[in-house]
Amino acid sequence: MIDRMAAMDAIKASITAAKTTIGLKTFKWAAEDPSINFDELSCVFLGVGPDDIKKYCNRGHLGYPAAREAQIVVELVVEASVSIETMFQALRKAILDNYQISATSTIREIKSIGPIGYNIPGVKGASLILGLDYIDSGF
Repeated sequence: MIDRMAAMDAIKASITAAKTTIGLKTFKWAAEDPSINFDELSCVFLGVGPDDIKKYCNRGHLGYPAAREAQIVVELVVEASVSIETMFQALRKAILDNYQISATSTIREIKSIGPIGYNIPGVKGASLILGLDYIDSGF
């Protein structure tokens, strides 16, 4: 889990470094604060989906270090009048330019979703689902 968080921090750093290029106003960790105010748009939420062990190590009973793959969800939320496609492409480029985010982890795009509405007038969003392959050193 420590290794996954280090990878997530690297993804956050890529997004933050390109914040003005993308046109972002706010960054939020999805697990900490999933709420959004209209004045915080355009916003990116970064969260984690399933995190599966792909291969256990044979050196010990618990199987660590283990090869894992986690799904990372990057959600862009904007005002409906904004060109989300342009922002989404800039966000995607900023993240995937550095696919080798540490010595033991890489990311790749699995899929994208959207743009979609949220049943909230004036708001739309799109999601980028990444596959994070990493070595979990255990506890």
